[in-house]
Amino acid sequence: MELERDQRAVLAKLALPTYELPLVGEGMDLAGLYRLAGELRELGEVFA
Repeated sequence: MELERDQRAVLAKLALPTYELPLVGEGMDLAGLYRLAGELRELGEVFA
C-alpha cells in the first residue's frame, strides 16, 4: 500500500486528470474489458 500511496502522490503533482478503475481480480476477459470501457465512458462524462 505504501508504493501505491507514493505513486498516487507523484501523479497528483502532475496536475493531470486521473481515473480510478475497479480491480478486475478474476482476470481480464471481454466482459471485463467492456466493464472497464463503461467505467471510463462514465468518468469521461464527469470530467468533460
